[in-house]
This record gives sequence, structure tokens and C-alpha cells, in this order.
Amino acid sequence: MFYAKDDKQISVYVKDGQGATWKSDHPQFQRVVDMARKENWIMIQFLHNPAKAILDNKSSISDTGDEITVISDTGESISVEPTGDTLLEMIALLQRKGVLDNNIEPVKPFLKNMLENPFIEATQEIYEYCKNMDFEITPDGCFLAYKSVRKDLGSIHDNGQTKHVIGEYTEVEHFDTNRRNHCSNGLHFCAKSYLSSYSGDIIIIVKINPKDVVSIPTDYNFAKGRCRRYLTVGILAEDGTLQTTNLEEATGEKVVKTEAKAKADKEVAKSKATNRIEETIQNMEIYENNVDKVARVMNISIETVKRNIRK
Repeated sequence: MFYAKDDKQISVYVKDGQGATWKSDHPQFQRVVDMARKENWIMIQFLHNPAKAILDNKSSISDTGDEITVISDTGESISVEPTGDTLLEMIALLQRKGVLDNNIEPVKPFLKNMLENPFIEATQEIYEYCKNMDFEITPDGCFLAYKSVRKDLGSIHDNGQTKHVIGEYTEVEHFDTNRRNHCSNGLHFCAKSYLSSYSGDIIIIVKINPKDVVSIPTDYNFAKGRCRRYLTVGILAEDGTLQTTNLEEATGEKVVKTEAKAKADKEVAKSKATNRIEETIQNMEIYENNVDKVARVMNISIETVKRNIRK
């Protein structure tokens, strides 16, 4: 690593050969010059791109979650508070949820995939989904979510035209990245807390790469989302256990679970029919008996709305 400086700018080249340039009128110019003279490369790398500095170097988080330490190959280190940056806040969040202890390495694939998402807003939205939901992360950097489908594993929204096969990917070309459109194009998925809002016959488990997430709508406490591609890995039994799955084959090893996962599994198996009927009746009152509106809000068919209110 080295730097080149003249009166107009300073350019610093880090270990991967990529460089960063600060003009002389930049507020951090003199600070970078001083760090370069002291060969404090890790600090410069972090100043230029904190996410890259964390992912490219050995990183850890304190027991209290209020400090992230980055150590370079040469032994240089820097400690910062995990605020002001989505990646840093995500690391602190994963620690609070019990996904990691001090070692950040197990979740680096997930963090890298998240940052590869071409939709910048979706990256922040993924954080909001994880912040409010219990979830599982796979060793290859994906996460597991859920979806209610027909008995033949076809979609409940297009008369089964969208197919799901255990061990195979489902993809769509048309999707909506606007989170304010609560029911729109894309492959829908959800957390377990949202399953009672589905009206299908079978619940499948899908594996999603965070770079394929296109939107996390703002309703239902960020409990559902849309993506453009996912892998169907199994079927969730009514008692909350895996009924049919090739999860081990799909992920290579066991998933990384949050501490709250065991408790959440026990709560999943509660009857969803009663909750669904009550929710439909409440929405009919809210939307003044507008069946079409209720169907869109609840992401179910008009026929299901009518059937629920008859019950």
C-alpha cells in the first residue's frame, strides 16, 4: 500500500490495488495526508469505505455490541461505533438477535450478498425486515423465509401458474421495487409472524439471497417482502417442523439461527383460520365492506374474503 500526493490531491492505493483520491478542498484531505504519512492504511480504508474495510479484514464486535474492531493483515486496527452505516448497524443487530457472538466471519457472506443488491433502497429495507423479524441465515449468505401456496405448490395468486418444486429455483422477470405498493409484482415471501395472513393450503420454506430482494413493503411491520428469485427448500408442517425438505443439500450445513427461533417455532402451529376470519371482518369494517380493497390489502382472493365473512 502506498500513496501519491501533490498540491491538488492525494491518492491512496490499498492492498487490492484499488485507489481512493481526496482533493485538496475535501474536508478530510489533511486527515488523510497525516494518516498516509503514518502509514495508517486501515484507517484510510475505513474512512473511504467502511463496509469494504470490515469485509476485507478480520473484524469483531464487542460483547456489548457498541464497538466494532477491524484488524488488517499487518496488525493495524481501528475500533468504531456501529452507527451511521447500514452494514455496521446490521452487524450489531445480528449480535443482538443471537446470530453471532464476537466473531463476524460467519455472517460475512450474508453481508456481502446484501451489499451486492443493485437496488440501494432494498439494502436498507432488508435491515428493517431483519430488525423486526426472527430469521435464519445460511452459511452461503442467504436467509430463509416462508410462503403459502396451493396443494400442488403453485402460487395462490395466479391460479397456480407460478410453480414451486423442492430443490429448484423460481424466478420472475417483472417485479416492483416500490415498497409503498404493498401488493404488487414479484415473488412474495414473509416471516412466520405473517403466515396467518395467507390463505393457501401449504406453507413452503424458501431460501433467498439478499441481493435478489427487491422490496420490503411498509405494512405488517415489515413482515413480508418481494424478490425476483428464490429456492424452494421444503414444506413446513402444521406443528412448525420441517415436513419435507432438502435443506441440508441446499445449504451445505445447518443454518445459523437466532436465539428466539425455538420459541417462535412453538408458536407457529397455532390455528390460523380463526385469526384469518377475524382479520377479514375487521378489514371489512375498516374499508367499509369494499371486498376488492380488503382482498388487495390482505393479499388474498375475493372469493376467500367472501368465504371468511360468511363464516
